[in-house]
Amino acid sequence: MLSLSAIVFQAMLGIFFSAKSAVLIEDVPFTEEDIRNDKNPPQNIYALYNQVGINCFIAAAVYVAVGAISLCQVRLNKRQEYMDTDFTQHITKEVKIHDPSPARRTRTTIHVPSVPLSRINQLDIQI
Repeated sequence: MLSLSAIVFQAMLGIFFSAKSAVLIEDVPFTEEDIRNDKNPPQNIYALYNQVGINCFIAAAVYVAVGAISLCQVRLNKRQEYMDTDFTQHITKEVKIHDPSPARRTRTTIHVPSVPLSRINQLDIQI
């Protein structure tokens, strides 16, 4: 979610820098020499605006790439978890609950079907 908002933010900044927004002049890295040595005064500043806009688009592209890699990793992890579950075998663990009072002796069996094979050792029900 954070990557998605960063992509939108960086893309919008790239658009505004490419449009040479006057509000963003403080974020353009120019020096006094850029202004003094310019034969056609606004062209150096406009070139800097364009360069910062391109940098913002590059940052947005990096966020897209990182988000795509993260999405692939999440899907692979979910698929691996799915592959660890063997649907042909059902593992059942019986739990017997005994109440020490003679009037309330009960026997209950709890069945736990479709336990992932990688988590068999973790299956420990205590009451």
